Amino acid sequence: MLPPELAHRIAAGEVIERRYREPKTQTKSNRGRGGESLEGLTS
Repeated sequence: MLPPELAHRIAAGEVIERRYREPKTQTKSNRGRGGESLEGLTS
């Protein structure tokens, strides 16, 4: 697996890219998507 440092950087980079691409939608959809994805993965 990837080291925690690299994984953290990659995750942060993805979030930053998404925020720059769609700042308005990401802020609102971030919470909704998080809940949906968590529920989908768990169930």
